[in-house]
Amino acid sequence: MKKLSILTVMLGMVVLLAGCPQPQPTELRIVHTSPDLAPIDVCLDGNKFVTDLDYSESSVYKIAVPGTRTLRVVNVGAPCDSDEAVEMNINLSRSGDYTVVVGDFADDLQTVLFSDNNATPAAGKARIRLVHALPNAPAIDLRTDEGDMLFEDVGFLESGGYASIDAGAYNLRVRESVTGLLPIFNVNDVSFAANSVYTLYAIGTGNNPPYALFITADN
Repeated sequence: MKKLSILTVMLGMVVLLAGCPQPQPTELRIVHTSPDLAPIDVCLDGNKFVTDLDYSESSVYKIAVPGTRTLRVVNVGAPCDSDEAVEMNINLSRSGDYTVVVGDFADDLQTVLFSDNNATPAAGKARIRLVHALPNAPAIDLRTDEGDMLFEDVGFLESGGYASIDAGAYNLRVRESVTGLLPIFNVNDVSFAANSVYTLYAIGTGNNPPYALFITADN
């Protein structure tokens, strides 16, 4: 009789746990935007987290332990404790999505942590974000060819936050923010699907490599 009671309680606990919503994991990805930096490895707390990541590439989101973590960018194949590394401490919240952007020229390499909002947008909408990763450019605006301002006065290695737009195809214009007129570059026929989230990274130097929008689908 006692065994039956214990079994009943255990089964009840299993049903109760199954009915509880499980917390989403903390996830982190790395984006390489440094135009003259060779492929990199990225270490998290002394262990290889991402390997052989090249310019204009993004890793997939990977599960990370929440809390304060030590992130190091090293040359491909180098140990995580290499003297030639760029190091930063990052604070990851439970159930959050994050992106670390590796940017600027190799001699001035920087790493910046962004908190990502990958919740599903409203019906018929896409959510987009602009990250300015042009090492030799002033603050930038992003607008459509019809003049609609999407992001304004975004500084280097900063984000303009998120904007909700109608799904569809757009001709985009990247402009310097001082006058809003000086063209930096144009990108046409950029499509954004409904219920999707994107990050647009303005990258390049204008010569080698050329200016471009590197776009990741985030959700």
